[in-house]
Amino acid sequence: MHPSGLDIGERRELYGGFGNSLVMAFEFAATPFLFGLIGNFADGRLGTRPWLTIVLVVFALAGLTVRMYYGYVAAMEEHEAAAPWKRVSPPKQSLAGELDGASADRPSRDLQSRIGSGAQEPPLGAI
Repeated sequence: MHPSGLDIGERRELYGGFGNSLVMAFEFAATPFLFGLIGNFADGRLGTRPWLTIVLVVFALAGLTVRMYYGYVAAMEEHEAAAPWKRVSPPKQSLAGELDGASADRPSRDLQSRIGSGAQEPPLGAI
């Protein structure tokens, strides 16, 4: 065990999260800057200063926002799929060893036999 209290898998996941965050921060800073430079260059050539610069920077920010949104949605779907409440568990077995098939819309065989035969529960005082 590492002095931080995390095992190797947990540390790898933590460091991977730091790396992903650093990449996203760099993308959010560098991409609009590069699009702004391209827009500024095109504005200088075409004499439309500052319109292409503004349009390209807004386009870059919109693209990054959409990319982050869909990346987040995909990551959350993956996280939800691995969640404990999404796992399929095998059917439970009753004490008799049979598969427990009782459900709200399908009562157990014992209950069906009592209802079908007309048998009633004895009164509480009769026991």
